[in-house]
This record gives sequence, structure tokens and C-alpha cells, in this order.
Amino acid sequence: MCSIGQARADRQQDFKGDLPFEIIEKVVGEAARHGSYVDLHGGEPLLYKQLGDCIALLSKHRMLSYITTDGLKLKRRAAELVESGLKILLISLDGWDEESQKQRGLVPGSFQAIVDGVQEVKRLRGKRAFPIIRIGTVTTKVNYHSLDKIAQTVYEMGVRRWALAPYFFMTDSAMAAHRLFKLKTGIGDQVMQHHIPGTESYFTHAEVADLKRSLARLRILLDGPLRGLRADVNWEADLDSYYSPKTPSSNSKCNLPFDRVDIHTDGRIAVCGDGHTIGNMKTGTLTEAWRGEKYRRFRKTLDEHKVMPMCFRCCGIANTIQFDKQSVELSKSELVSIGG
Repeated sequence: MCSIGQARADRQQDFKGDLPFEIIEKVVGEAARHGSYVDLHGGEPLLYKQLGDCIALLSKHRMLSYITTDGLKLKRRAAELVESGLKILLISLDGWDEESQKQRGLVPGSFQAIVDGVQEVKRLRGKRAFPIIRIGTVTTKVNYHSLDKIAQTVYEMGVRRWALAPYFFMTDSAMAAHRLFKLKTGIGDQVMQHHIPGTESYFTHAEVADLKRSLARLRILLDGPLRGLRADVNWEADLDSYYSPKTPSSNSKCNLPFDRVDIHTDGRIAVCGDGHTIGNMKTGTLTEAWRGEKYRRFRKTLDEHKVMPMCFRCCGIANTIQFDKQSVELSKSELVSIGG
């Protein structure tokens, strides 16, 4: 998989503007030879002026095109997405009505914009199979107690594919471990998760209990009135451990560094989102980066440690994460001691 997205906010001083289309052409031309598919994501891909050209290019190379969007400009660009041959459209929806969805990005009218956009894509698509429409939801402080309401909303929108993800977060001590690990190994530019200062977890014990009840109601709906909704939910997740300071077991498996590279708007080629830079499309190629020393050293380090601090609650291991009984988060004093 090749992922093309925006540079992170803390990299914007290095690059301003969209990724030049000639770089996209270079990426697609090379990735097509390896049977890759491309996920266009954010920032926000619907803000990219040449998005239709990009999708058409992927269609020309017979490559699977995938977009992850907040949906705010979906109605306006629906015709472009359908006509250019987009295969999969993933829309982020974390609320079940106007007020709950507004809390995601404080954008008035965001819920209705998504509903209108989905209906427009469906209208223009007609009886054709593509684009396949999916809704993605992240479990948050706003919606953890109302996941059944979101599922009902997705169903009423006429969408039949829905994915529910846990919240991806980092604690203070996990971030301290990450920084120490980078000092010792040189591995780990950024983390993909939200660092929440001053907390040991994203949810409290009481909120986890409410989350479990919400999931129980959701399961009843999916087995009954919403049976036609194909829901991707990790029912076996150990929520008490996940929403705790525990570190992942070395048995937690992740394929992310081995089957995905990310191309950022400044041309950087990275693995693990923005976790470790291995090259740059402006000065090299995907193949050179994939076979280069930076990536070999990354794989060697990962093989030695199995799970690195920046993996704490990453999307890559969210559905496979395991915890040992003795697995606990290191305190700051322990981290200082380890660092010497």
C-alpha cells in the first residue's frame, strides 16, 4: 500500500502547499509495478485541486484508489470522484446528529454536509458498484456511550459498511519512553497517536464500563434490526487493558511497516505514518527507500524490540494488541534511570 497525505502540522514550516502533481505521477508510476493501492488522506484530500486527475491516473494504471475524508466538501466534489473512477470512499463520522458531530472539529453543519455528500455520491453512482462507500468512526469522549446511535445513523444513510476504531493515544510516560528510545536508537520521528498530557489513559474506569454497555447495545442491534450493516468491530478487545497505562506485549503483531509507505507533501517517504523517514521522492525513488539502509536499520530495530514505544496505541496494532500480566507503563523516574 502507498499512502499519500498531508505533512503533519509540525512539519508545515518545511513545506507549504499541496504535493506537486509530478511527484504523485512519479509515485503512482513506480507503485503500479508492485501491485500497490493508494490511499489519499489528510490533511483533507478533498481540498486538493487535482484530486480528480490523481484518481484518474490511478484508474489508468488499474490501481485501487482509496480516499479518507471528513466529508465536508463531499457533495461539491461528488461528480469528480465518481467520474474519475474512485473505488473506495471512507468518510469519518464520529457523531449521530448535528451537535455530536460538530464537537469533532467545531464545524457547524458538518453532520448535514456528510449526509448530503453521501446521498449525492449514491445518486451519481447509480447502479454502478463504485465507489464503495464506507463510514469510519473513532471511539471518543463524545460518542463512547452512544455507538449504537451512530450505527443506526449509518444504516439510515443507506451505507452498509461501517468500521469502529478505538481511540489512538499516548500517555506522558509512553511519550517519555518514545523520546528516550529515539535518543538510544535514532528510530522514531513522530507518533501517530494523540499525546494526552497529564493523564494515564484516554478513558476512566467508569467510562470504560459505559463503553462496554454501549457495545453490548450495538451488538444487539447488529444481530437484529441492523443485521444488514457490515460492521468491523473488534469484539474481543481487552478494553480494560487498552484504556490503561499498560504497555503492549511483544506478541502484539503489526504489518504496517512492511506493507505500507507514506508519502508526505514535502516528498518524504516514511513508514508508520510519520514514524520514521526513509527517503524522499524529490531526490530518490520508492524502491531505493525500500531497499535502503535507513529502512533496513528500522526493520532490524523492530525485529529486536518487537514493539517500540511509539507503538503504544497505534492503529497498526489496535486490533491485534496483547498485554502481559506484568506489562505496566514505566514511570518517569524509571525512564530517567534507564536513560542513565
